[in-house]
Amino acid sequence: MTLRLMMIRIGLKRSVANRYAFGFYLFGNLISIAVMFFLWQSVLRHRPSAVFAETITYLIFMQLLTAVFPKTSFAIHDDIRTGNIARLLLRPVPLLTHYFWESVGYSFGKLIFIGIPDVILLVVVRQSALAWQTLPLLVMAVMLGYVLYFELEAIIGLFSFYTYSIWGINTFKAAVLLAVSGNVFPVNFYPAAVKTIAQFLPFQYAFGAIGKLLSQQQAADFWPTLFMQSLYIATLFGVYHLQLKIAIQRVVVQGG
Repeated sequence: MTLRLMMIRIGLKRSVANRYAFGFYLFGNLISIAVMFFLWQSVLRHRPSAVFAETITYLIFMQLLTAVFPKTSFAIHDDIRTGNIARLLLRPVPLLTHYFWESVGYSFGKLIFIGIPDVILLVVVRQSALAWQTLPLLVMAVMLGYVLYFELEAIIGLFSFYTYSIWGINTFKAAVLLAVSGNVFPVNFYPAAVKTIAQFLPFQYAFGAIGKLLSQQQAADFWPTLFMQSLYIATLFGVYHLQLKIAIQRVVVQGG
């Protein structure tokens, strides 16, 4: 427990190391929300106001998750590129544990400095109150979505063992998220074929499927999403360890 708290503190300190960057990130976040607000207000001008309120609430929530969820692939890439990965592999702490708890601290810092305005906007924009009986299930879905996205990031980060830069892979990941995750466009507006494909991919269960739960009032509506999240987390955990076992053979430590 002490080790985990220490890692969380390290991640939290990293998140506040550059306050100016946070200021620009917050400013960009608010501009993005403003653009989404007026864009979707124009798109849904002939629809009932409740539809617009539900859509903008969903999009602000996705903006919050996108800002807070970890970017572990870049941290792994930096450690592999600098050779720090060799030192981390010698520690008695599993590599995934190290990056996860540091990511939790980093995300907590981003939630405090960037996410609070999004939470305030969610409360202001949302017309209907969130059902208190389903709030714990929504929190659980967000936590599982965080773990799921973290594992995806960790798997992408391990490709740094094979390539000097992962910008191309991350760009491809961003394109896939844009197309099927629902973090930019509401899942309800997807064509039927895209919806069907997205249901069988893990990306939607880190973003869009969680956003859809905001409008659910019954606990029974949460269990299918929670089940799929848990299934993908277990699957990706196995994929990560298999990939790490293969990639670790490429580590070469030079010295004299």
